[in-house]
Amino acid sequence: MGTGNFKVSQDADGTFLLQGELTIHDLEYFKDLVDSAFSRAKTLSLSFEDLAFLDTASLQFLLSYKKSLGKGRSWVIRGVSPEVSKILEVSGTRKYLVPGEKGTETIASRQKLPDTKPAEPENSESRG
Repeated sequence: MGTGNFKVSQDADGTFLLQGELTIHDLEYFKDLVDSAFSRAKTLSLSFEDLAFLDTASLQFLLSYKKSLGKGRSWVIRGVSPEVSKILEVSGTRKYLVPGEKGTETIASRQKLPDTKPAEPENSESRG
């Protein structure tokens, strides 16, 4: 089931397979699905392997929903597509949403800034 370019199915192990593009237009449907699943289970398994895109509203929803999970409830994100991986990495949310997965550091945490002094301003009298 799904809306527009976003679809969710469930495999034999119970993992929810998210496919397509999760956007603001799909959040009500996705929230209802997650709420319903949590009424039957304490832990959800989500796969983002076939998720090609998520917009900022969807990212905010995922962060907010995860933060609101009470004790005894959790979700596990298994598999992340390269496209969504890049979005999570650039936004700095990968470590929070997909903890423990290899490569959860952000781009900024991997870049070492060079130890250089600012350039000295040129003396305008020495030109010319």
